[in-house]
Amino acid sequence: MYLSEIEKSRLCSILESTKTLSFPLISSKDKKSELFENKKKDLDTQIRIVLTDNSQALRLFESKRVEIWDNSELTASEQFKTLPAKLRFNSFYFEEVMHEYVEEIMTALTKED
Repeated sequence: MYLSEIEKSRLCSILESTKTLSFPLISSKDKKSELFENKKKDLDTQIRIVLTDNSQALRLFESKRVEIWDNSELTASEQFKTLPAKLRFNSFYFEEVMHEYVEEIMTALTKED
């Protein structure tokens, strides 16, 4: 699929922003879950804004984002499976899921015809 250099650059910036995510030092599981969901919504919004003028890419994003999200969580969970369940939902996991999500969206948007 055709993405302009500006769109690619903006998506790369979004991807880069996922490399420094973390939860506040002392936060409850509920607070972490809230931050997790809010960040996903924020990423979706940022991606929609980048793709606003590219209707084909926007349609592809909307059609694949749920599947990509599920795969991102699965991939990150696999990487953290050696940790006890109560310790898996940490800042590293948070960062990994969000990074994987944006990376897979970029891959889908650049390989689809």
